[in-house]
Amino acid sequence: MISVLYVDDDPALRDIGKLFLEKIGNFTVETCNSGPEALERLELVSYHAVLSDYDMPEMNGIQFLKEVRSRYPTLPFVIFTGRGREDVVVEALNNGVDFYLQKGGEPKSQFAELSHKIKAAVQRRQSAEQIKHLARLYGVLSRTNEAATNIRDRTALLTEACQIAVKEGGFQMVWAGLGGSAPGALDVVAHCSNVGDPSLPPVVPGDILPRGAPPTGITIAEGRYYVIADIREDRQLADYKDQLMASGFRSSAAFPLRIGERVIGAMTFHAREPRFFDEEEVQLLLELTDNLSIALELMEREQDITELRQMGDALRSANNKLNLLNNIIRHDTLNTVAGLLGLEDMALDITQDAEVTDLLTLIKGSTMKIQQQITFTREYQNIGIHSPQWQEVTEVVERVGAQVDHRDITLAIEVKDTEIYADPLLEKVFYNLLDNALRYGETLTAIRFHTQELPDSLILICEDDGVGVPAHLKKRIFEQGYGKNTGQGLFLVREILAITGISITETGTQGRGARFEMIIPRNGSRMVMANNQTATEPAGTGSDHAVIMR
Repeated sequence: MISVLYVDDDPALRDIGKLFLEKIGNFTVETCNSGPEALERLELVSYHAVLSDYDMPEMNGIQFLKEVRSRYPTLPFVIFTGRGREDVVVEALNNGVDFYLQKGGEPKSQFAELSHKIKAAVQRRQSAEQIKHLARLYGVLSRTNEAATNIRDRTALLTEACQIAVKEGGFQMVWAGLGGSAPGALDVVAHCSNVGDPSLPPVVPGDILPRGAPPTGITIAEGRYYVIADIREDRQLADYKDQLMASGFRSSAAFPLRIGERVIGAMTFHAREPRFFDEEEVQLLLELTDNLSIALELMEREQDITELRQMGDALRSANNKLNLLNNIIRHDTLNTVAGLLGLEDMALDITQDAEVTDLLTLIKGSTMKIQQQITFTREYQNIGIHSPQWQEVTEVVERVGAQVDHRDITLAIEVKDTEIYADPLLEKVFYNLLDNALRYGETLTAIRFHTQELPDSLILICEDDGVGVPAHLKKRIFEQGYGKNTGQGLFLVREILAITGISITETGTQGRGARFEMIIPRNGSRMVMANNQTATEPAGTGSDHAVIMR
């Protein structure tokens, strides 16, 4: 059943709308007579969609829409009104309405259309959220598996897992507790939060939480995961409900951490949306906490090199399964998106209405954006899959230079016989740097790779003589989704390099050219001699090696 909150100041229309929708569609409808009353109701009850009139006292439909969007960004919202002015429609669309339907005409057919619009809005929102939802979760699982492979300290591992879940997984707060120093209590050993100053425990690692506090208490007591779908409706929360609500949490879930069959603690996730933890999310979080449990168990046993190898194989197997699932979902989703683009093109060819054409163009643009984001996951999932390796810089840059059409641009490779320890996707790093320069250099005539020796590191530099990067964008260009093309290129560069501890910054001067500095740790670079043997001296101290490509 689809639950709908119908807001209209006309009681007769509210009653008729409720009657028709519940009779002809798979709906349960609750009604309110004003926007403020509806906002109070939304604080207490979760709905799948909101249906609202426009012309209402106290707060009109657009004002109500703005409030809903600020509090519940993904909640489907349909305006159903007698007002059909173009400026009202445009304002509604600009503020994120899903559909705008004008009242009038034969009631049965009109409410049938309204029923269809509400179902379409709910389905569209759910599909879009599902794609983003799964992409976030796959990233969290992959990064957590990587941390479980590389971090050999219990507290450090759980802290890293909490930070990954909050920063990349969309959770408001994540914390991990282990059987503690006091009987019947959990010691909070790791914690990360987007909430500035939460009023509920835990606040910082070192706090002690009573074992009876749900959902964590139930997980510890019964040895199973426990989900609170909607904090507003859960009766077991008792004294904790107000604290959770005050911190902006609407759903929570706890998962056990084990050593063998013994439950040693739990990892608890809090989200701002009700019903955040669907079946797929629960399964992936179970896999995440199971993998953490494996890592914790191996730490406790003081595992030898054989056990480490076994854990690595298990985690790689988990990543392979994850990537297989990711490929299947991406393939099916891209097929669906391609079909949707085809339908949008057909609709554009058929319609003669300029307003409809504009709306279809916007819809097609959004669909193409989804297509780009899904395609990006194919590249991102390969990061860290294979072990890093030593790679000769000049050889990799030459290989990339031969692939890129740099026209009459000079590509100078002034790098000494140097190898760096990096992910096998290093070639993609250099490709994106060259592509970035060629796309945005404008006045570009030359690109140069060279090195600079520091006491504790080697700096590999890629610079050009183009227009450069404005000072206020030097950090933002590495953020996911920021940029003029796909917004993923430099984000991928940063993530690939970070696998082996290489950092990258942009230090050029606007008007004189871009300059990307890759800072390589001392043990991450080495010299290569003519007979292919590695030298004992640090990279960057050998003879000059320059290659010019045009």
